[in-house]
Amino acid sequence: MDQLLDGFTPGAGADNLAKWKSFASTHSIPIDVKATDAAQEFNKYANQLIAQQRSAMGGTATDAAQAVAQAGSANWGIGKDPNRNILQYLKANEMGVDKFTNAKATYLSQPGNGMHNASDFDRQWNSVYDPRIIMFQNMAPAQKSQFTAELVKSNQYDEFERKLIAYKNLLKRYGQ
Repeated sequence: MDQLLDGFTPGAGADNLAKWKSFASTHSIPIDVKATDAAQEFNKYANQLIAQQRSAMGGTATDAAQAVAQAGSANWGIGKDPNRNILQYLKANEMGVDKFTNAKATYLSQPGNGMHNASDFDRQWNSVYDPRIIMFQNMAPAQKSQFTAELVKSNQYDEFERKLIAYKNLLKRYGQ
């Protein structure tokens, strides 16, 4: 998706690319369609990724939920830097999906646990999981310092630290 993002200029008016492509095609106007194709492909993959992640973590992928998620996620209508930040978040969330799947499988394989109480694990996970934890774990030391300073400045540090510790404990408990 990073390569696709480099293939067009996102932001206000980017949604008009498809309209221009259609207009040019209809009127036999030669244009370079690489940017339009990249924008459309980027949007398609962003929407698919959002739906897959919501579904994998037990969320519903209804049309209404999808519309809400799309409004705050990677799309061709916002700038490159916000899209890059969102892509980092989505990549971290993708790693979180893997952690969730593995930890839940371990939880369900333990004596006394089974599909009948899978929602217990889901509640535990949802109370501690934050994709920023995985982003934080993959940051260089200087990035971690800047991230921590931003959390302190916005009065989010204590909550983030609580979730980070609980997340690590949850993964340790289920062999991750």
